[in-house]
Amino acid sequence: MSTGDHKDTVLIFTNRFGEGHRQAAIAIQAAIRQRLPEALPIIIELEKASHPFFGYVAHQLFIGGMRKFPKVYDYFYEKTRRKNTFSALLKEFNRMGLSTLLDTIEAMHPSIIVATDPVSAGMVSVLKKRNILDIPLTTVVTDHAVHSYWINPCTDRYLVRCGRDWRRSASGKIAST
Repeated sequence: MSTGDHKDTVLIFTNRFGEGHRQAAIAIQAAIRQRLPEALPIIIELEKASHPFFGYVAHQLFIGGMRKFPKVYDYFYEKTRRKNTFSALLKEFNRMGLSTLLDTIEAMHPSIIVATDPVSAGMVSVLKKRNILDIPLTTVVTDHAVHSYWINPCTDRYLVRCGRDWRRSASGKIAST
């Protein structure tokens, strides 16, 4: 971290598609404020930073769909557990709004980016893979299980609940912390 009046910005991305993602972001922000008072942790909801209208519509469809058709949610969750054509297609669909997201990141000048949801982790990873962004990315896996949707090629660090979760996951790339 820097010294003097300048505060290093920690950009924490979350989304409204799960309360656990948001609560993790709030806890991370509080911990950073307590342990690193020289840092500036900022929480940003992905939907607002990447594509506000589409994010709102997607959120309404997601929440409504979960309430009315929970088995459909379970199906999609299971389909993304392992890397396959469907999970790859779904990841590509979630790349809409990359340029708006990049504008948000560049305006904040973060020293590090933390993602508490798989969509923002994936989008930041794409920007890094395309050599558009060179900022460390930490992904905090907030789901009960690690599945392929969380795994991205340009994530620098993963934080998972325990090593057992990772050993049962789609890949062995993540070290438990």
